[in-house]
Amino acid sequence: MPSEPLLGAPAPEYTYTSAPILERDSGAAGSSSSSSYFSFHFPYDSGLVAGVFLSNHGGRQLDFARSEIEVLVEVVAKLKEKRGLTFPNEKFQLFVDGGVRRATDVLKAIALGATAVGVGRPFLYSFSAYGTEGVEKAFQILHDKFEMNLRLLGAHTLKDIVPEMVDASNLQSYIVVPRDDLYSNNYDSMKYAKLKGRL
Repeated sequence: MPSEPLLGAPAPEYTYTSAPILERDSGAAGSSSSSSYFSFHFPYDSGLVAGVFLSNHGGRQLDFARSEIEVLVEVVAKLKEKRGLTFPNEKFQLFVDGGVRRATDVLKAIALGATAVGVGRPFLYSFSAYGTEGVEKAFQILHDKFEMNLRLLGAHTLKDIVPEMVDASNLQSYIVVPRDDLYSNNYDSMKYAKLKGRL
């Protein structure tokens, strides 16, 4: 495949497939907003791809990679500001690939502009521990939690999920959430058996 053209250069025509192409972009690993901004403008401006997977590759390659949800907020804002796009968008879709564990994670990503999310590890763990029955149970748990959280939000469908339902204003402040010490502060710890000394 030819090397990547410069931003603003005419897009080359590839004839490998007529299927929509999605690019997996590691802009989530970018250390600055400018690198993320550039990496997402090229796929959109080129017209070659139908969307982008936002991924930091599970955070394994780079210890301090930015989270996908953090980059999602930034990319949606920049594409709205510079290209007038609103999300969700059928012509250019954003997928969150990783960091999703719960139904609330899915709803947050959808509210912030993602078309869909990838949920992998919960099913990998459930399969590793319990086989196919574990995967079925994990799907049921995710379904039930998804339904409950939609009800709590007052949303009947995913189309009713809007950005105002999520406060993303402090995503980049990296404030450590304090742990819940209610149990340890209110209950005595378990006493272990002690051996008596010799007489």
